[in-house]
Amino acid sequence: MARMNRRRFLALTAAGALAGSRALQARTTLRLAAVGQALILRDLATQYRPGFDQMRERLSRADVAFTNLETAIRGVSARDAAPSGGGVHADPVVLDSLRQLSFRLLSLSNNHAGDLGEAGLLSTIEETTRRGFTVAGTGRTLAEAVKPGVLTLTKGTIALVAMASSAIPPDRMATETRSGVNHVAQRNGVVDAADSARVLAAIRAAAAQADWVVVYQHDHYWAPDWQQTPDWKKAWCRACIDAGATMFVSHGVPILHGIEIYKRRPIFYGLGNFVFHVSIELKGAVPALYTGAPCFQSVVADCEFDGGALTSLWLDPITLKSDTGVGEGGYTLHGNPHLAEGQEAREILERLARLSKDVGTDIEIVGSRARVRL
Repeated sequence: MARMNRRRFLALTAAGALAGSRALQARTTLRLAAVGQALILRDLATQYRPGFDQMRERLSRADVAFTNLETAIRGVSARDAAPSGGGVHADPVVLDSLRQLSFRLLSLSNNHAGDLGEAGLLSTIEETTRRGFTVAGTGRTLAEAVKPGVLTLTKGTIALVAMASSAIPPDRMATETRSGVNHVAQRNGVVDAADSARVLAAIRAAAAQADWVVVYQHDHYWAPDWQQTPDWKKAWCRACIDAGATMFVSHGVPILHGIEIYKRRPIFYGLGNFVFHVSIELKGAVPALYTGAPCFQSVVADCEFDGGALTSLWLDPITLKSDTGVGEGGYTLHGNPHLAEGQEAREILERLARLSKDVGTDIEIVGSRARVRL
């Protein structure tokens, strides 16, 4: 009897570690759309139609949509802030167009979070929360930056834990007494022990109170071949799932990486770009991938969960290419998303299928869409 009780205890413990949250008990269907990062500098709603209407209709099919806001917001409290770092910043109006696209969950943790200094970092939190976004990844202290954001829907609650790795100036990393980004370091293929403990504890806490937990990482520890996901990253993502994450989403490398299904939960090793408002001179000053198609191609990942388990994952290819094409010497890439069609759509999906096969995922292309075989 003692042996039976011990076996039952171990089985329940293992099941609890896998479930991580109340989601498996809830048995509620949730549809969540995840996309690439949003380096947004212009108001899509007024600048970009009919493409905007097309993306709004597509994303509105989900219960909630998620992205990373890779732009410091110049709100009232940052009106006089001087740009620093990459100088990526925008007026609050860009948030209104994201809201119209059904985004409710936003990560704020990335290498451009501090591009308007502390005032801009805090202004971004203020302006996003004022508009009803649930945000995570930055804060007035490290405790705030790692704290899960919680979104309450009629179906249940979604928690968001967000972090960033590398390319963050030391004075923009949050500490116990300083505002900044929830930074996670990795050295020689191992995630820093203190950073790991802090983030995994936050995931466990989120899983204890929420029905679904989204974990996000903006990662600039890139492999020499940008298309390759390092082994340390794979191990780290799986550890976050083991701690209770329902899904893991990553950006940083500005191109698609593979998708892994781990314990019936998706890991998006890299979703590339959803909005990429940059201007580039084509004179070899930047890596070729920044000027090539992969930086301006991605997917909308349409995930459906029954409780905490993934039951459906469809992929819609999108392109951000300029409507005006490539000019001589240099040109502006508009970086606005719209659904890809024809040969371009197939090329995007075939590339993603190849990358995902390397982590054991089978993707079937069906017309201009694709689905993950679970």
